[in-house]
Amino acid sequence: MRRLFKAGTLALTLAGLAAAPLLGVQPAAAQEASWPPVISEMAQLTVGNLTGLLVVVTNRTSNQHAFVDVRVYVPAFARVANTFAGVENANPGKVEGLAPDGQQVGWINHFVRAGQAQGPFYVVVDNSGRTFETWSWLWFGTGGQFGTPTGRVQGTYVSPRIRTDAPVTLPSGIQAALPGAGGR
Repeated sequence: MRRLFKAGTLALTLAGLAAAPLLGVQPAAAQEASWPPVISEMAQLTVGNLTGLLVVVTNRTSNQHAFVDVRVYVPAFARVANTFAGVENANPGKVEGLAPDGQQVGWINHFVRAGQAQGPFYVVVDNSGRTFETWSWLWFGTGGQFGTPTGRVQGTYVSPRIRTDAPVTLPSGIQAALPGAGGR
């Protein structure tokens, strides 16, 4: 599984999700007050019957912080094997039934600072050899100007759908390793 997470982090980086936002404050241009002010971005990596879903939440405002409740859709046939945020086996997401056709995995984040991102949030599922579509959604409330209610906003955001059979392109010279192929 560690190879899946390392490859997943690589996939996030290749997709442009993990570069600057996870390292700290984004450039001022990225902090413009465009709608929605808080978004979630997703990437996936499937190896055999395991699919790793990775989500990054970004506060695109110059406001002090955002409260975020982020969720990931998993179809009913897929078994959630592990959830965590940041470090493997830490900060697990809550798995709940969503409807007869699916379930959700979620985290509540009380303080996503202005111009920064949180994550990645990981959901690992046994996909039973089937592909599926997934997406993330979130409810957010921004803190507004420091010490005042001025500029506070709240809303919802739904990410574009992704498919678990979407190809992941690895840089030249790097090969994907199948589970049980040795190494860490």
